[in-house]
Amino acid sequence: MKHISQSVKVGVLLIMTLTGFYVLWKTTWSRSQDVEHVAEYHAYLRDAVGLPVGSRVVIAGLAVGQVHDLTVHNGKARVTIHIQEDIPVYSNAILRKKSASLLGDYYLEVSPGNPETIDATEQVIQHALIASKGEITHVVEIMSADDLIRKISNSLPNVDSMLGSIERLSDNLNHIATNSVDSSIAQIDNFLKNEIKVMSDILKNTDSVLSEVRTILINEKQARKVVDNIE
Repeated sequence: MKHISQSVKVGVLLIMTLTGFYVLWKTTWSRSQDVEHVAEYHAYLRDAVGLPVGSRVVIAGLAVGQVHDLTVHNGKARVTIHIQEDIPVYSNAILRKKSASLLGDYYLEVSPGNPETIDATEQVIQHALIASKGEITHVVEIMSADDLIRKISNSLPNVDSMLGSIERLSDNLNHIATNSVDSSIAQIDNFLKNEIKVMSDILKNTDSVLSEVRTILINEKQARKVVDNIE
């Protein structure tokens, strides 16, 4: 019984060992197969915060790879990615760093580009394939929260200066408007005074003429009476 029990223990231990070796071999082989079926590219980012190794790389919203390595090169983050080798990547490809959540997680989106594009003059431009281990030169990074706060803080003095300029402009416009109104009122007042004087003279002349006409009419009436009496 003890002999059987010992044999069972050895057998179980052997099975567990073989299973462990199989799992290890399978994992290693699977990884080697994955490496053989991916293309490697790299790009330089100003800020790689939130992009640890293993972060997703997507094209059109579909996961096609991951971040493979991160190093520092000339003050920038050199981000190496692995994506499916059957996806062609051209020299006009664009790599974008995008936010995955409000918690500071990010992922990379690749626009693989096209072999041909047409410029503004309708000329066809050829774009070469980027070979594996090549560089994606067109990179777009979103503004981080710190950068946004810094930009807002830097713009506040400009806002204050602009408000000061607007206030001065408003004062100048009010001054101009006030002076214009005062000037217009003065001109209107002078015009009315002149017109009133002219009208007064006209009325006086009219009154004088009417008086003369009245006198003439009275004299004519008296003259008729004299003529009638003579007859």
